[in-house]
Amino acid sequence: PHTHGVVDLDGHARQADGPGFAEAGPAPPDAAGQAGGLSTRRSRKVEREAALWQDARSLRHLMTHFPFNAKCVDCAAKLRAQGARRRRPDPDLESVPDTFGDCIAMDHLLSGGADAGIGGETAGLLVADWGTDNLQFTAMTHRTAQAVHQAVQHFAGPDASIKMISSDNAREFIRAVADLGVAHKTGTPYRSTRNGRIENSIGQVLAGARAILLQSGLPHTWWPQAGAFFTSAHNIFGKPSM
Repeated sequence: PHTHGVVDLDGHARQADGPGFAEAGPAPPDAAGQAGGLSTRRSRKVEREAALWQDARSLRHLMTHFPFNAKCVDCAAKLRAQGARRRRPDPDLESVPDTFGDCIAMDHLLSGGADAGIGGETAGLLVADWGTDNLQFTAMTHRTAQAVHQAVQHFAGPDASIKMISSDNAREFIRAVADLGVAHKTGTPYRSTRNGRIENSIGQVLAGARAILLQSGLPHTWWPQAGAFFTSAHNIFGKPSM
């Protein structure tokens, strides 16, 4: 008699004597284990879907609509309304701002004609502090140095100390910063590649304002109020963790 391989019930090979036994092969796959893996992946997907639905109904998301949530109908509509937006680099700084006033950036959003605001506003000024990530959106009927000066002072408050302001070299910005008496880092007007981070923030404000107007049912002429609301909500909730 010859020695042949035998497979036990537990899937392990052993040796046995006697004719009629074939050479032992690999154990068949564990069907129960595969089913368990599929069930685990499916349950994780269900959990992710449930988390998205919960986030879409949260107060933070309903106030900012950021970041994009596929389960939110207003987010889906704002994505269709806006074009593709590339992420742009931060401005060159000698050190990373970590305190309010270390570096404040500002830029204009222009809107005229049929897109003017309900009060005749033709421009919006976004002011951002990179140390705290706080934002302020101010709508204006005219882009003047005085209006910019007042907006920056309102953003900074009576006790804050501004070390540097970053913007393009539009005339109203140069005059306003000179009147404030702080350092001014300038770039080329309307060239977004030189003013990257503030341009990214403007894109977020635009997307958030569109979703807020859609959610509220108000016409697009209310964009000054929607922009101001978005930045206030952003300052309340901060950057989302997801």
